[in-house]
Order: sequence, then C-alpha cells, then structure tokens
Amino acid sequence: MTGFSARSSIVVVGEAPHPSEAIAAALIEAPWRGPLYQFGDSESALDCVHQRGRFAAQRGDVSVGLVVVSLGANAEPGVRLTQSVRGSAGTRHIPIVAVVGASEPSTIQLCYSAGVNACVEWPHLPDEQYGLARNVVKWWLHGVPVVPDDNHTSGRLNAIKA
Repeated sequence: MTGFSARSSIVVVGEAPHPSEAIAAALIEAPWRGPLYQFGDSESALDCVHQRGRFAAQRGDVSVGLVVVSLGANAEPGVRLTQSVRGSAGTRHIPIVAVVGASEPSTIQLCYSAGVNACVEWPHLPDEQYGLARNVVKWWLHGVPVVPDDNHTSGRLNAIKA
C-alpha cells in the first residue's frame, strides 16, 4: 500500500469478466477518484503497466498503484501477467490481487508462487460479490482492516502476503 496516491491508477484485468466488472463498479463507488483502466486480456494490461504500445506516449504520466486480476478457469494468463510485473525492477513493487472462482488450493498456490500479494475467492451471491470487491478496495486503497461477515465467508481475504 505504500506509495499509493490519488494520482495512482488501478488496473483491473478481466480474464473472467463478471468479477472484473463488479470490482470496477466498487472502485467507482469508492471515495477514491484516480484513473481506472479495465482490460479484458493480460497483454493489454501489461502494455499499461509497462507503459508500452499505446501507453508509451504516457510514459511517466501513468503510475500504477494496484493490479486486480480476475482469473477464469485458466489461471495461466494471470500467472504470466504477475510474473511479468514481478520481473521488472520498475514494476515489481506494484501490489497484485488475484480473484479466483473457487478456493482451489492448487490455483491459490500457483498465484502466490507467481508473486501475487493476495488471493480472494469470488462468492456466488451478487451481494457478497459487491461486498468482496468493496473490501478489496478498502484494504488496498485505504488500509482498512477487513472483518468477515456473520457467515465468515463473504469479504474474507484468503491470505495476505506483504
């Protein structure tokens, strides 16, 4: 969370479209008003993060403060994105939150091995989905501790790696 400011942008990558849309909506509702970039594929997101391709002209103007990657059935694009961000000295400090469809231990381990800072399980109920997206925003943008709801499943961060 260090270094995140109102000028920092957030990159939401939607390999699985529904979670990325809800996360983007929660970001818009948050009291934060910095730039939000939403992509449907990892390669476009990497162009933004590394300021290449169509983002090359904005070099130095775009400061990515958080990447949220929504993983579908195939976690490989999100793993490649994470490895690329972690592999560059200029971007390895950027926090990455992976949103997974189910609490599949092998997928979660794969994400942490690649270098994500947190994995969150995407709930099935719409109210819980928005609550989880709001909690990700609170945690990473505002440093507010996340407290699980009464059933101790919605809005829980599986694990946090600093």
